[in-house]
Amino acid sequence: MLNKTLVKDVIERAVATAIQTFAALYVVGDLSSAKTAAVAAVAAGLSVLKGVASSALPFGDKSASTVLAGYEKIKVVEVPVEAPKKRATKKAAPAKTPAVKKATK
Repeated sequence: MLNKTLVKDVIERAVATAIQTFAALYVVGDLSSAKTAAVAAVAAGLSVLKGVASSALPFGDKSASTVLAGYEKIKVVEVPVEAPKKRATKKAAPAKTPAVKKATK
């Protein structure tokens, strides 16, 4: 269940969540630094719980994400495409000159 890659993934997400939460509350909120840090720690803890729980879910890949995001699992298929054939253009028929009648006297 827990492997080195998953642990790194969960830690990275928890740290990012803590930094984002702290920055948002510090800039926008009226909380003191200690309260802001405490809220950020709770958010990081919830991120860890979500990451570990989602690795055990029956859907998604086995990362801390709940969606299948592994590009290595996507199969690339090349489809041959033919260039469109040029249409045969009709040559314009030569213009017929009107027959000139000779004037008779």
